[in-house]
Amino acid sequence: ASKEVILSAGPIHSPHILMLSGVGPRNHLQDHKIQVHADLPVGSFIQDHMILPIRGSINETLTLTYPRSTSVLAKLRYNLLGGGPLSSNGAIVGHSLVETKLNKSSEADTMISFLATIPELWSAMDYGYDGNTKKELLPVRNGRPNSTEGVTFLVQPLNIKSSGTLRIRSTNPFDPPDVDPRYLEHADDVTNVIQGVKYYFKLMKTRAFARVQARPPFLPFSKCSNHKLNSDSYLECLVRHLAVPGSNLIGGCKMGSMKDNSSVVDLKLRVKGVERLRVVDSSVMPTLVSPDLIAPSIMLAEKAADIIKSGQVSKKKITKKPR
Repeated sequence: ASKEVILSAGPIHSPHILMLSGVGPRNHLQDHKIQVHADLPVGSFIQDHMILPIRGSINETLTLTYPRSTSVLAKLRYNLLGGGPLSSNGAIVGHSLVETKLNKSSEADTMISFLATIPELWSAMDYGYDGNTKKELLPVRNGRPNSTEGVTFLVQPLNIKSSGTLRIRSTNPFDPPDVDPRYLEHADDVTNVIQGVKYYFKLMKTRAFARVQARPPFLPFSKCSNHKLNSDSYLECLVRHLAVPGSNLIGGCKMGSMKDNSSVVDLKLRVKGVERLRVVDSSVMPTLVSPDLIAPSIMLAEKAADIIKSGQVSKKKITKKPR
């Protein structure tokens, strides 16, 4: 490269590429017979949000379903009036930012998202559960499973404390690495979700949800039936069996000062000990931000562009003409 290389392969592949190139933990690279160019903690401090989806039944035909979304009436409403289900943003009705009992500040530490649909109606939203689990989780109305009308609440703690690692499996670049964010390893992450579920129970009792007779699942989940229904131990069992990844991975190329031995890149995103190499993606984030990563990643890229441009300008000889 005549100037420098900018690596922006994401929080999984940026650490993966660096380690395959000899930048990473010495012992781990030597185990794979990779020549070490820089002994750095690449692949450490991997974090991700996690989400607990909870279904509920309603007594009105408000659920966003595939037939309703693709009907002739829905298409006419969208084409003529710009309304109807096709104008929605994927059934997401809104978000509620919640302060749990664990929170000692005035900032929200849990987000509850409300979807006007249930995952079983869409093949892309099955969360990877097995067949028996899917049947158990269907909303129940009048003692019978209701697979058409329902809502979904997504309980998501914002301040994640658990963190894990990313490690290569082999020197084959097409062999995906092992990624383990160690979800729910920290007790506070579990407690935050439990508090979020309790807040969900409160929402079910509000006037707005009472109007549509929204009801949470009342049948005990079979894998947690040895716990008292809706007790803290029961809710923890639900969390550990049913929580899913939030797909907001960060880490692996942590940013920090030159004195910070836990970091991979410096405050200008330059890989330590390697000339003319930067990493610009969410893998450099030292902590997991509360919201989705889209806006922070764009901000990071814009800042990196400013840093790179300012570095190029400073190398040029600038002479001012006299007025």
